[in-house]
Amino acid sequence: MSELNIPESWAETTIGEVFEVLSGSTPKTSKPENYTSDGIKWITPADLSKLSSVFIGEGRRDITKLGYESCSTRLLPKNSVIYTTRAPIGHIAIASNELCTNQGFKSLVIRELWLSKFIYYYLKHITPYIQSKGSGTTFKEVSSTVMKSIPVILPPRGEQERIVKKIESCFEKIDEVIYSFDSINNKFEKLSLSFLVNEGGWLPAIFLEEITTERNERVGIKNPSHRKIGVDNKIGVVDLRVTSKNTFEKYKIVKKGDILYNPMRVNVGSIALYLDEDEAITSPDYIVFSTNEGYSSWLIYNYLKSSFGAEEISRKLTGSVRERLYYKKLKNIPFPNPSLEIHGKANRVLNGLNLEIRLFQEKMEKLLSLTKSSILEKAFQGQLVPQIANEGTGLELLELINNNRKKKKK
Repeated sequence: MSELNIPESWAETTIGEVFEVLSGSTPKTSKPENYTSDGIKWITPADLSKLSSVFIGEGRRDITKLGYESCSTRLLPKNSVIYTTRAPIGHIAIASNELCTNQGFKSLVIRELWLSKFIYYYLKHITPYIQSKGSGTTFKEVSSTVMKSIPVILPPRGEQERIVKKIESCFEKIDEVIYSFDSINNKFEKLSLSFLVNEGGWLPAIFLEEITTERNERVGIKNPSHRKIGVDNKIGVVDLRVTSKNTFEKYKIVKKGDILYNPMRVNVGSIALYLDEDEAITSPDYIVFSTNEGYSSWLIYNYLKSSFGAEEISRKLTGSVRERLYYKKLKNIPFPNPSLEIHGKANRVLNGLNLEIRLFQEKMEKLLSLTKSSILEKAFQGQLVPQIANEGTGLELLELINNNRKKKKK
């Protein structure tokens, strides 16, 4: 990290000099009695992977008192900052209540919300630097020793609060632009569905088995160069995380225009349309199917993603423990089917429009990401808000924080 360029009234120190840094742990997963749906709140890095909020209060599952006592995880007070330091490095949130984490975190014990928010944005800003300090072969990891040595800056409290307020105001305006993309996508979906209706409502329906074919072609080789993909219910097609231990002989081949979905999460929208020219592969747990020649993948995909398609999917779900939708059930979903001429027209219109939308969104997201980075850079160089005389110094605040920390230890 290059030499800090900060105002004279700010203090420079390290994380370990200011905050208690705690690691987490995982109770044995082979013992069901360690886990519950309503117990001690326990967070894993996966719980932060799609988190859009600054705060987190619970993960996908809780641990029992027995599970908590069986491992070395520690309860963190409300307002602590939790930060992932392995697989991946850099996911961050503020605890909205008392909770604990697994071993993928190094958490900063903080009790004051005004300080938590400042540190939250500061760590976001220096995450590339923290990532550069990771070590390891399979997965990079930041140790407790390294985390404690990370530089941290402290303006006076009043300035910290003004910085956070300004950052949040700027980010809110940027996020409004990003959220407007959802409106564009909703209009795109409505346009797709408009091809499936006439003056009297939905067109006459046929079953999907008449116009789709399940794809079960496997890779059959150990180390293919294909892109490995999965499905996210918000993003669509995403890259699967794989390691050197993975083998891919049973992975399914996915071609342009194929639709793939997670049979255990299709009811919450985990279905995607693959649009790349190059073939990809996906987990054998996924279902992959193609549309027959002349039929529009766009129309079928958007219908299944719509609330109308979701209702049909819910009717077909089976399974006593976790509901699953395999192709043998999906193929019996009725689909309001237009003529082949309309299918062709829809494909041309939607392909062209989708390309324009995606190019626009990619450019805007890159620009807005750079804008957020620029805001944070100015914030932590003392350039986002003015310094106010007689507001105190960062050194005075540092002394106060350390004194309070010593009192709590007694």
